[in-house]
Amino acid sequence: MKKIVRLNERDLTRLIKRVIKEQELDAELAGPPNQGIIEMDDVTLLIIEGDKETVEYALSRVSKQIKYLGLIKCESANFKNLDLCSFPRLAFVNLPGTPNNFESVVECSYEKLGNGLYDMANN
Repeated sequence: MKKIVRLNERDLTRLIKRVIKEQELDAELAGPPNQGIIEMDDVTLLIIEGDKETVEYALSRVSKQIKYLGLIKCESANFKNLDLCSFPRLAFVNLPGTPNNFESVVECSYEKLGNGLYDMANN
């Protein structure tokens, strides 16, 4: 039996931040990874401490149905060849500690929620 849970935007933002904190703590306890901790499925792309090649590879294969994109403390992220405005379900982009060109390349509307956190729900 499936259970449907409805969250408002504030609850969803708080939940995402909590998950990221817990994953960062788990990553610190596990020691530094070689290519990063990667979680990728149809709705999530999350890379923690990934190298440049890992990030490029994942971004080139990201699903158009993605809802959350997080690149945390990665070497770099280049969005030049990725049209995030064409991702209809993308709600959040989280890039703390990752050098990137997000703001200079993304042309659709978004709201900057904090350091490296963007709300794409308005695109």
